[in-house]
Amino acid sequence: MKKFYAILLVLLTTCVCQVHALSKDGFFRVDNVMYQVTSLDYNTVSVYRVDPGVTGTLTIPATVEDQMGNELTVTGLAKDCILGTQITKIVLPSTLLDDTKAGGFQYGSLVCPTLEEIALDPGNTVFKVVDGVLFNANGHRLEAYPANRPGPSYTLPSDLVAVMPFAFAEAQNLETLTIPTGDFGHWNTEEKECKGCWAYISSLKNYVVEAGNKYYSVRDGVLYKKGTKMALVSYPANKEDKTFTVPDDNIIVTAEPYAFSGVSALEEINFSNIQYWQQPVIMNCKNIKKITGTNSTYLIFKDNAVLTQANALYYTPSAGGGTYTVPDYVTGLKAYSLSFSDFDKVVIGAKCTGIGDHAFYNSNVKEVDLSNFANTIWDNTFTRSKLEKVDLPATVNQVSTSAFQRCNNLKSVTFADGSTASSIDKNAFADDPLLETVNFGQDTQLSSIGNGAFALCPRLKSLAIPASITYLGQGIACGDTNLAYFDLSNTEIDISEVDRSSEMFDGLDAHTLVFLPQAEDEASTVAGDNIVNIDGDGNRTAESISLYNQATSFETPYSFTAKKVTYDRSFTKDTYATVAFPFALNASQVAALGKMYSFQNVSNNEAVFDDKAASETAAYQPYLLLSNGTAFSAENVNFEKVPENGASSDFAACFESTNERGTLGLNSDFSATNAPVFRTLADGETILPFHAYITSSATSLPVKGAEATNISNIRVSGKAASSVYTLNGSRLSTMPTQPGIYIIGKKKVLVK
Repeated sequence: MKKFYAILLVLLTTCVCQVHALSKDGFFRVDNVMYQVTSLDYNTVSVYRVDPGVTGTLTIPATVEDQMGNELTVTGLAKDCILGTQITKIVLPSTLLDDTKAGGFQYGSLVCPTLEEIALDPGNTVFKVVDGVLFNANGHRLEAYPANRPGPSYTLPSDLVAVMPFAFAEAQNLETLTIPTGDFGHWNTEEKECKGCWAYISSLKNYVVEAGNKYYSVRDGVLYKKGTKMALVSYPANKEDKTFTVPDDNIIVTAEPYAFSGVSALEEINFSNIQYWQQPVIMNCKNIKKITGTNSTYLIFKDNAVLTQANALYYTPSAGGGTYTVPDYVTGLKAYSLSFSDFDKVVIGAKCTGIGDHAFYNSNVKEVDLSNFANTIWDNTFTRSKLEKVDLPATVNQVSTSAFQRCNNLKSVTFADGSTASSIDKNAFADDPLLETVNFGQDTQLSSIGNGAFALCPRLKSLAIPASITYLGQGIACGDTNLAYFDLSNTEIDISEVDRSSEMFDGLDAHTLVFLPQAEDEASTVAGDNIVNIDGDGNRTAESISLYNQATSFETPYSFTAKKVTYDRSFTKDTYATVAFPFALNASQVAALGKMYSFQNVSNNEAVFDDKAASETAAYQPYLLLSNGTAFSAENVNFEKVPENGASSDFAACFESTNERGTLGLNSDFSATNAPVFRTLADGETILPFHAYITSSATSLPVKGAEATNISNIRVSGKAASSVYTLNGSRLSTMPTQPGIYIIGKKKVLVK
């Protein structure tokens, strides 16, 4: 027996059209900022993302209210949260923490090329700002350097202990960075050196190390670390040389993470003296075309690529793009190995059994052939990549945290039939703005979907959870404002395996249809708006369905009966409107609305509707409604499954004529004395659900048809009419001489 419990009623009936926060990792928006819940115990949130259009000064508040009225404390900033904005100044709240594990300030959170100034709320005691640069309270750790801070040079404080990763990233004016004499470089156990502290200083031309520094040295502007194993630390990103050879000091040399990051001019690197490679070494160096070196105990230089002794790929140049087929001898892709690459397509080789985290991070790869791959897709493997579709073979056994998060071009995800993937982890496909379809295939072994796995996907149209699922995380579809339906009816979710605080419906839009599995008994059947239950005979029923007159999808994979249906669109008396519903209306329901005229075709640049009003209507058909001003409401309505050749999931009945030009819509009121016209939609005008639209080569289509009595003020005297009208309602002073159809009296007359 399939199990579900009335506890869900509370969760579902609290859903609103806005995203709200009820669970950890849930998202919600306040003005132009998206927040993410980091702790329910302490009611804390982080700034997840600031809208790209934000400019000037941004003040982060200490507390915010979610859409449910809950007050939450802002304690953190997520990585890259302001990247892409035009912010020049940011004011950080007194509540901001420096503990990343507690949902505090994350490294790279203040990376923004236009940022000139960082300021603090006076009550902040865990950070301080010195000369416009952000430090922790004791000044021992540099947190962030504003990327557009004026001045071509900067000297690190003498008492500095550590620099956070990406603290100087995207610096626009900084050409010289000086490391002073002192203990900077001697890392203790509490303040460890972090990867990437010198990464992506885009304007930097050279480093300077003051005399007496025991830990660093500079040669030709390049930064090295002293020691028995000399390390190449950082090559200035704006250094103008096109070639570089690692110096030969007859000692073992290692290349540290991000040693070459965002370097603009460099085309060739000779790594002959490099013995160790601390991945990632080369990141986002678009012009590098040639890599050479000498094989060592740890490295192999082969086919213009750097590999481990086990033939796992560290790096290969991608200048010029095209298709890269991973060679058969490559056993795996190391972390970041193809990040920022310019390849259009990558084909994974048959012997490649591992793909590391961030392997395709921020790459331009549009397509990856994984058909030969049998293993896990690790954390952030494809984050921010340009993938347009994801086809996962049955041999992929897991999709890890944020694996495909923020893929701005991703439109479809398909799991092959018989998929062995056991889990889709937290945020795996979150924040993919173009994602429309997710297909889990047949006979899948998928058992778990983590928190927010498909959250913030505003174009995702449907989510049908496979029968194999035994656990669903919180808010897996949070913020999916265009989700037509969330289908759980084939699952067997047992209350003993689902924590009552696991709010899988957190942030689900109110218009989304939720199909629930069969309840264990009638007493546990969940009732609520837009909730559809199934009984033991397979019948699906809903207490109430609300249709929303907004830009949301509508689709139902099943036929079902609704005891009550409402529609939030208003109709003005004696005006025309177009309607198209996923259910039929009987005579009394039609009469309650007004007169309905059925669409016939497009002929001679006219939208042809029936002359006679319809007594009943059919599902998924367009009608021209002459409204009597009554709001729509109906009882005992049978929703029908969309026919294969019927409307799209963005349900607005659309009909095409020849020579497609654009979409014509009747979405304004037209008085009964002026016949309606389908006109080209303006730029940015939204196609609304449950309206009728026509695709046509014309710029406008006048309506032909509808009863002549729809035109008012026609007077008939004897056998002849005293007035003549065009179909558009214009009165003529004489009998017509031009061919066409005219209203004379109460009849249509064809003039040839």
